[in-house]
Amino acid sequence: MAMGNDGEVPSAPALSLNQIWGFLTNMGLPQPQSLLTELQRLNVNLERFAPLVDLLTEASPMLAQITDVLQQIHPDDIRNLTAALQKLDPDDVRNLTKALQDATAIGQRFRG
Repeated sequence: MAMGNDGEVPSAPALSLNQIWGFLTNMGLPQPQSLLTELQRLNVNLERFAPLVDLLTEASPMLAQITDVLQQIHPDDIRNLTAALQKLDPDDVRNLTKALQDATAIGQRFRG
């Protein structure tokens, strides 16, 4: 640092808060009010997002299990299932569904 004639380091001029903010604004930084508004907006968004983070944290083990199961499905299995489903007669499916509903109703009467 440069020293004055008397050997002491000159002190920096005192700046007001407005002068400091003016300097920062000239450097491209936002005004305090717009900065506050943006921080408040971010806070609201984080508060909305927080419960979702909790849900994702709780769901992570289950998602890992689902991923494991999906990785075990072979593309040939999907092709075979698709081919089998395409061969089904819609009337047969309706009849089978009705028969299962009837059997369930009978079982509920006995369980009753």
